[in-house]
Amino acid sequence: MNKIHHKHIVWIKPLLLSCIMTSFISYINTLEHNNRDIIFWLKDWGKSWIFAYPVLLICLPLIEKFLARITR
Repeated sequence: MNKIHHKHIVWIKPLLLSCIMTSFISYINTLEHNNRDIIFWLKDWGKSWIFAYPVLLICLPLIEKFLARITR
């Protein structure tokens, strides 16, 4: 199996994090509304992911720089 080049980590890491994070959060929101419909969950997840992915793309590099400055 071919490995992905490390230069792509910049966009793959936020992509995976946003997918995992928003899927759990939207599932919890769906259950809170007593709705177990998969279509409702997918719509909710899609709306959440549209905002989460760009936020992670912007914030992750800033957080990594900040943590590099305050850690050894």
